[in-house]
Amino acid sequence: MDPSGAIRKISFVVPVFNEEENIPHLVGEIDSMAGKLGFPYEILLVDDGSRDGTLPAIKALAAGNPFLKYIDRKSTRLNSSHRT
Repeated sequence: MDPSGAIRKISFVVPVFNEEENIPHLVGEIDSMAGKLGFPYEILLVDDGSRDGTLPAIKALAAGNPFLKYIDRKSTRLNSSHRT
């Protein structure tokens, strides 16, 4: 919300793990529901290290949907030498 209390954007943050086959359905359902709310929105999918084709499926959908963003936790994980 901005200082006036108005909603500027709704963010749907969804962790996913080995959900390759479900990604198109998930994004479609959220998009369908969010579009009815009347506010700008984004969908942020967080791939928690999937071993299947989840990340490529997300990337393929994100290429054609500006409201869809993603985080690849494999590439953002701390190296074990940095852990205490």
